[in-house]
Amino acid sequence: MIVLGGGILAMPEPWAAALGLNTFRTAHRSECGLSLLAGIGIIVAVQFFDKGSLLQRALQRLREKAQRAANKRANQQQLHKLTPDEKAYLAPFIKDAKTMQRFDTADGIAGSLAARRIIGCGAQEFNRLTGPEYTLANWARDYLTQHPELLDGASKIEPRARFREF
Repeated sequence: MIVLGGGILAMPEPWAAALGLNTFRTAHRSECGLSLLAGIGIIVAVQFFDKGSLLQRALQRLREKAQRAANKRANQQQLHKLTPDEKAYLAPFIKDAKTMQRFDTADGIAGSLAARRIIGCGAQEFNRLTGPEYTLANWARDYLTQHPELLDGASKIEPRARFREF
């Protein structure tokens, strides 16, 4: 449809005369133009509205971006609701610029922070006597570095107070 309508309209005069399309082209110019526009419209519609189309992919990217922003806000709100003991566990990561800390595997506070993905254990295997090494999540480190006041009011509990090193 596009090729036919566009070809007849864009064909040079000598070719149209050789093919005998001169009279047809002048008599049906509007129909040829309409078929050209309709064909282009169909292609554009398929590209924008078909599954996997440009519009669908753009909308999907927008949804993913909105979801990431909502997750980021939810994560940051967790840091505003820390208990004093949790603040005491996180303070050395920011105030002392520590990269890793060891916590007992049975430590409920560290377990709670790990379950909320504020801290994480990088290694699957660790020494059972000294405990796993936990690191602060990048998003938590960035936010707490920008807002160190969130760690004010930390309890005086030493994170390793209940942990004996052998």
